[in-house]
Amino acid sequence: MCGLVRQAGKGDKEFVLGYCEGTFSWGDYIDRVWDLWLSEGGLLVYDSGGPVGLCHATHSHGQVWIEGIRVHPKYRGKGVASILLRHAEARGREDGCSSAAMLIGSENGPSLSMASKLGYGKSGTWNYYSLPSGRMGSAAVQGGPDDISQLPHHVRAWRVLPITPQDADHLAKDGRIVCSGISQEGSIAIISDYNHFEDAIIATIYPRSDKGAAQLYPYLQDYGAKNGCARLQVLSTSNLPEYGLLERKLRFDLVTKQLR
Repeated sequence: MCGLVRQAGKGDKEFVLGYCEGTFSWGDYIDRVWDLWLSEGGLLVYDSGGPVGLCHATHSHGQVWIEGIRVHPKYRGKGVASILLRHAEARGREDGCSSAAMLIGSENGPSLSMASKLGYGKSGTWNYYSLPSGRMGSAAVQGGPDDISQLPHHVRAWRVLPITPQDADHLAKDGRIVCSGISQEGSIAIISDYNHFEDAIIATIYPRSDKGAAQLYPYLQDYGAKNGCARLQVLSTSNLPEYGLLERKLRFDLVTKQLR
């Protein structure tokens, strides 16, 4: 098919949002992140008489993070998404990145199949939960351990990123690493602002016991309420213990590919 990949521009927004309204049963989020992604750079469109395909690619920690793949319904099944992904990968190689990664819904068979054909392999599963904010009066946590190198990743703005020493230092100074119980044995939560949405905070939880994880929930609810956020998006590579207000939402596969 005839078309080209180019940087998105302000004039593409209306056309793209026109086919992103019903992506999921609840709608889509592209309208809320478009301006931010445009300012970050790496917002790519496939132009074939209009921006009929979209993806966003950011480079950090030597990795290309790819998100927001969307294709106009009339152009699906014609390789548009694959073209965009290959272009994002090529840009990553030019920028010195050694790998590419994305989160794909575990039940999204077509997207997982496409990723597999392009050389991506599953490297983990992330469980997504929703937790409302609220004044719980809880203080059953303490600062996290100084060394969190044993924790491979944290989620920031729905990007699964490795934890560098600089990240750990910054998060600790801001009080965003918290632990239930004894530091070496307690469950750990890493809190990140979700700069895409003003009313949400993301927390990555590494549970070491059901009791320890449950102690983190009311603290996170308090944290959200104190920071003016209505809800928390909680992600974990483990299945979290039940809690009255914790709602299990979706499961995602983390897929990665070596670029060199």
